[in-house]
Amino acid sequence: MKNQTNGIDIIVICALIIIIEVIAKSRALILGSTIGLLFIYQRTTRRKISIMRSAMFILSLAIFLSVCFKQDSSMGRILIYKIGWNIFENHLNKGIGLGNFKVVYKDYQIDYFKNHPYSIKDLLVADNTQFAFNDYFQFIIETGWVGLTSFVLLSAILYSMVSQRNENVNRKMGKMELLASFVLTTILVAAAFTHVFESGVATFEQTVS
Repeated sequence: MKNQTNGIDIIVICALIIIIEVIAKSRALILGSTIGLLFIYQRTTRRKISIMRSAMFILSLAIFLSVCFKQDSSMGRILIYKIGWNIFENHLNKGIGLGNFKVVYKDYQIDYFKNHPYSIKDLLVADNTQFAFNDYFQFIIETGWVGLTSFVLLSAILYSMVSQRNENVNRKMGKMELLASFVLTTILVAAAFTHVFESGVATFEQTVS
């Protein structure tokens, strides 16, 4: 009973964090926090959530956030991903080098508008882009096959570790472990839609320089 009460406390805290993120209109963090909250709910109620239902809910939430929150920003990121994919294809073997995305992207964006069909909307959402708004994708662009292989291997290892720990739904988790799982899930998911790690590195570099 005590463990269940502790779990409810954590769920309330996580829900309050999501409310703050909604007010701040941070779509990536909202999505990441919601997935983290689903995990906390499963662990505290000791119920297994259907993977299909969870996937449909998360997909619906992602579409809703893309359409209803900052639609122009969503279109801008699609443009960034298209240009980013061109960079990846042309530098598949060695990548463009860590930290070089901003410089290389600017040249590719100019080339894109010169040699590819585009809409007025594309022109309006084009910007002085410094990040790929997907830390994993940017890492792969900058490191090529080496980064892609590393990302796949690390993802497989992380998935295996999480699966093993999650097999026993009745295993009790403490408050700090639940909260740490929520925060980690939020960050890892958000990094797929914004520049969580890259902005942190940039801030650190500015601080020490």
